[in-house]
Amino acid sequence: MKRLWIFSLGFLILSAGCIDLEEKIVIRKDGSGYYESRQVLSKELTSMIQKGLQGPSSKSDFITSLRELERNFQGPGVKIVRSSFDVVEERFVGEYCIEFSDASAFFQAPGMRKRFLFYKEGDQLVLTSVLKKGMQGGASAPPTRVQASSPGEEGQEVDMKEMQSALRESMRAFFKDFRISLTVELPTEILDTNATEVMGNRAVWTIDEKTFEDMEKMTALGDRFWVRCSLKGLEFVPPEKGALPMAALPAPRRQAGFAKPSPSSASPRPSPPPREVILDPKEAVRGGKCVVVLKNGNQIRASSFYREGDKLILRMMGGSISIPISNIDSIRTRR
Repeated sequence: MKRLWIFSLGFLILSAGCIDLEEKIVIRKDGSGYYESRQVLSKELTSMIQKGLQGPSSKSDFITSLRELERNFQGPGVKIVRSSFDVVEERFVGEYCIEFSDASAFFQAPGMRKRFLFYKEGDQLVLTSVLKKGMQGGASAPPTRVQASSPGEEGQEVDMKEMQSALRESMRAFFKDFRISLTVELPTEILDTNATEVMGNRAVWTIDEKTFEDMEKMTALGDRFWVRCSLKGLEFVPPEKGALPMAALPAPRRQAGFAKPSPSSASPRPSPPPREVILDPKEAVRGGKCVVVLKNGNQIRASSFYREGDKLILRMMGGSISIPISNIDSIRTRR
């Protein structure tokens, strides 16, 4: 199944309105380079992190102060050369530039290792984003039409083109004034990437309102971005993938039910993990996150669902759709 790809950034809060984020990473043949970032947040997000601008760091992954910037970008040969954090017309604007003399060391800085993996694989240099749990979404490209469950059932067809069109309109409205752009310049010509634009040794990923006008491009994007170039001609040696420290990999999340043990008490038993439940669509009434399996094999992910007569209403990113119960094979959820 294809999935809708969104940059694997922990701070992506889609429900908070307008976000304009632009990043650029440049790596030279000797391993030096620089990283630039400019972020403009909506009034809603600015209000959410306002306390973090004036006091201790908030839990937001947005870098909103010089103190946070210094804590996230520290390491040998890493230098902050420019930074600015301000609120303009009730919107937070943050800009900074960081130079580095050793790309391998730079990508081990706290602010980068939780987002990027930088290593060599065979005769290629690889830069890829870290896939974060919970950042997956989207649905497989739908067929033209889903047939009714049995002959003679009229009015029970789902025109998937109409559903796709409605979803596209919802996304266009949802992503209005929304833009994320990442540019990566590697030391040699790019060999392989899933960037939205490639020019020699430069790759550009862009997600904005225009991106979502092309449904096929949207569903073709993967779970993460990647870009590769040749090691030939480089004056430095990137680390082997197997030699990356554990800190460079996504840290396991604490499971619900685990409590921090105290010296005077035994470790509590963890609550059992949620089990998958397959519901009969005729018996389904209301529920949370689920995967709806249609009778033609197509699958649709939804954040929640509820039954309304002979139809199932699926809430999805940017809106909702309705599907006749007769066209649904099963509903997979977790309890």
